[in-house]
Amino acid sequence: MYAFVSNEYRAVVKTQRQLDFLMSIYTYPQFRKVNNELEAKKFFNSCNRDFMKTGLNKYGRPNDIGFIKIEYFINGKNIYVNVFTKNFGFIKLSDLPSNVKQDSSYDLLKLKICNVILDDSLIAHHCIAIVNILSLFDSYINVELVVPDISIYLACTKYNGKNYAIKRMQGALSDRMGSVFYTMK
Repeated sequence: MYAFVSNEYRAVVKTQRQLDFLMSIYTYPQFRKVNNELEAKKFFNSCNRDFMKTGLNKYGRPNDIGFIKIEYFINGKNIYVNVFTKNFGFIKLSDLPSNVKQDSSYDLLKLKICNVILDDSLIAHHCIAIVNILSLFDSYINVELVVPDISIYLACTKYNGKNYAIKRMQGALSDRMGSVFYTMK
């Protein structure tokens, strides 16, 4: 039995496999082998962490300049995208496909990718949305991608199965010259 603590999560873990998994996905993890839950609680109290306040916001980001932050929403036939450019500078996209509408301001670019029928509850459809969004930007731009939950994050970073949509997205992410890092909502 292990007591596990990270910036985002803490738990009593029963197996080494669970511990290895948690160590691979959470930031700044610590653990201690414990005999019971009372020892685990003492370990939790000794670790001064602000749980769920920072999330993965800084995870993987090398610095606070030179990147765009992309947040997206799937709604039936459209993908809505907010591109925060505060850390990059003013941008406006040109040569867009006919199904993409944009509205730009100083530090925000709003995009609507029309007529892409996706289901918000499917991981593969989120992967398709991410590929569509990233195709609009040059590959050298550093991107902070805001994903809706841990399952999308794991699909981006840890998945090793055969699903075509997920593998295609992983290929699009790895082919980028710029860095991609993640934040969860």
